[in-house]
Parts: sequence; C-alpha cells; structure tokens
Amino acid sequence: MISHIDTAGVNLELSEDIKKYIIRKVGRLDRYVSREDRKHMSATVTLRETNNRLGNKYECEATLRTPKLT
Repeated sequence: MISHIDTAGVNLELSEDIKKYIIRKVGRLDRYVSREDRKHMSATVTLRETNNRLGNKYECEATLRTPKLT
C-alpha cells in the first residue's frame, strides 16, 4: 500500500468518509508499481469543486511519486 497519501479540497470540505474512500481507492494503485518502489511511494490527491452551467461538478487530481518517477 502507498505509505503516505495527502488529501486536500479546493472550495470543498472533505469529510472523513471521503478521505477514507480516497485512501482505499488510491492505495490500490500500488499494484502497478514495482515492489522496490512501493516502499517509498507517496501520493497527493486534490478534489476541486467546479460550478458550471449544468450544476456542481467535481474534479480529482492525483499525483503519485516514486523514487524514479512522478
């Protein structure tokens, strides 16, 4: 599992349920990384609320960092 996951909300307050959901879903991405890189892998997840003419929409940006790649 990813060792460290930072979560942030822009124009949005993140509840504990949303944070747990993010950690569960993003934590599964480690299966696509080599075993050596899993130990030092970290992630930053930003949720953003965007208001447009069709109603409220949400954007999610996830950045994964390993010792070799971002």
